[in-house]
Amino acid sequence: MFVKIYAGMWAVFFAALLALFLLGSLTLMAVVIAGFVSFTLVFMGMMCVLPTRVGPHAETDVTEAPKTGPSLTERTRAKVKSLTEPNGIEIRKPHFR
Repeated sequence: MFVKIYAGMWAVFFAALLALFLLGSLTLMAVVIAGFVSFTLVFMGMMCVLPTRVGPHAETDVTEAPKTGPSLTERTRAKVKSLTEPNGIEIRKPHFR
């Protein structure tokens, strides 16, 4: 999708330059502004289009790892349950002599 939009932006850019050239309005200031616009389009291509064209396109199958023990949620629930029970926290009496 980005590639089509990107190619369309370049087409509009070149069409505008061609129109300015044919109308005789392609001044040095217009060329400088066109340079800034073309730099922006190249930078946008590097940021948006290049990662989609170079990155991996193959769908990878996600397999779940076998469970080796209780999950984090199960351990958290057990810990909270042990802390909220009346005898869940072991309190040691101080030894004063």
